[in-house]
Amino acid sequence: MHQTLHDSTKYKKFTQDRNQALEKILIHTQTDLSRMLFEALDKVTGFVSHMAIQDQMSVNHLAYLSRQINQYLDYQFHSLIPELERRLIRMRKASYILTYISELEAVARATQKTKSMTSMDFKQKIRQQMSTLTLSGQSLDKRIWLALENLKHRIVKSFKSAIVRELSPKEIVDAVKSSYPKILAYKAPPRALKKVIESDRKKDDPEEDQEFDFYAGLTNDSDWDLAVQAYKDTELPPSRFDQEAATYDQEAGYFRYDWELEQEMTDDFVQQVRDGQIDAAQDLGVKDFVWVAILDKKTCDECCLPRNGQTTSEIEQMLSTGELDKDECDATSPPAHPYCRCDIAPVSSTDEVQGANWKEFGDWLNS
Repeated sequence: MHQTLHDSTKYKKFTQDRNQALEKILIHTQTDLSRMLFEALDKVTGFVSHMAIQDQMSVNHLAYLSRQINQYLDYQFHSLIPELERRLIRMRKASYILTYISELEAVARATQKTKSMTSMDFKQKIRQQMSTLTLSGQSLDKRIWLALENLKHRIVKSFKSAIVRELSPKEIVDAVKSSYPKILAYKAPPRALKKVIESDRKKDDPEEDQEFDFYAGLTNDSDWDLAVQAYKDTELPPSRFDQEAATYDQEAGYFRYDWELEQEMTDDFVQQVRDGQIDAAQDLGVKDFVWVAILDKKTCDECCLPRNGQTTSEIEQMLSTGELDKDECDATSPPAHPYCRCDIAPVSSTDEVQGANWKEFGDWLNS
């Protein structure tokens, strides 16, 4: 059994609250992307409904209409790519900054290890992180393009099928709309990050209000405001979303489209969080991490289950000796694959420094 910082009750409580804030960043990004997509699809619906669709059309006329819908979709989706990319970059930056800075504070508090780092060093780290490839190995803009291309092909296929069958204009519009991603409502958002069981916090700690500001000046005000605001608000006003089919309700839940880009975004979000955890801990001298899998019927038998409880160095050794199949999965830290739910725990020789006191995460975030 490896001793990790998850054995520290204060580290565990602080990072649990951090993860809840990070999940709000994910939820708000999902909502914003759904609104952006809805606006584009609403224009597509209007375009189809206003096309001159007649009975007994010739093959040439059918081909002309197909080219028209193709060109219109190309125009709408091409203009959507930079908007989606900017929003995803914002999510990347916010989730990485919040994870990295908070993990530095948490590890420093739990281990009393510190490291001198300039704001310029951190800016360079952020720039490098923003240009990383997605979990599937492609650039962010290409993954967005591919998701929109797949959606375009579904729409065009539905449109062609409808006009060939000589459906009425209303039926053609309905057929096109049926090819759109489904709008799903969630009363409770699905968790993308594993929740660590909360431990009881001592209520009578005389030093409970001790300052928690090891790395308060590492990032500039604009970047920090971006990270904080990303979990407080969405970027787009709710009034711009579909007023009839879906609205955003902060208390009851939220609505979003269930489409390919959403899973890409979730995987990328988890990658930013894990990178932030690892980078921060390594910068403070942590050399090894324990792979923590969620063990249930959904656990991946090829990647996650055999790595559960193993350290990064042990996994590297298992890959080099063939005990783990590199061709099947070569990950040494999560996420190992799309939909991966695994966590990491920094290996540490200390449970928790006696007398180290922490602010509540929300108080630290707004200080």
